[in-house]
Amino acid sequence: MDNSNAPFPEVFVARLRAHEASAWDEAFGRLWPIAVFSARRTLPAPATDADDVASAALADFARLAVLPGSWPECAAMVTVIARRRALSVLRQRFTGKRHALAIEPLGEHLASTLPEPAEVVATALDSALVLAELSELERELLEAHFVEGLNSQEIGARLGLNPATVRSHLSRTLQTLRRRWTMRDT
Repeated sequence: MDNSNAPFPEVFVARLRAHEASAWDEAFGRLWPIAVFSARRTLPAPATDADDVASAALADFARLAVLPGSWPECAAMVTVIARRRALSVLRQRFTGKRHALAIEPLGEHLASTLPEPAEVVATALDSALVLAELSELERELLEAHFVEGLNSQEIGARLGLNPATVRSHLSRTLQTLRRRWTMRDT
């Protein structure tokens, strides 16, 4: 087994399939550096989990139902398994960090920015007053677009208007709402 590109001799393959310890020791001896290199290449420095990933990759390789027929195929298989294992480790690391970073600050932020119940009621009443000042057509356009999710063509078909007219009415209505809402805040 001195030529790493030569196919496994059939006797050696039979020994591997029979789970003969000396055959697996030789195979692992040749494949270990490949697994470690692949793990270190995938994991960020310092790759402290590289040995664990390489061990798991070689264990997965040993459980394969069909062994590859040559050393290059074995090396490629171990490389793929080691990289997938390393990516799993990275996913677990970053998933835990993402949740820890995203949830804690968000909870603190929400607690400090939640409006008082009286503010919520006042804003709702102000919104109702501003919307009540709109014409029936403007309210109907806003409801169809924002509540029902219809596009300008669908609204135009329903109301007998050109889609371009619907878009311009919506645009002007939104400008009116912004202007009135700004005046309310001052």
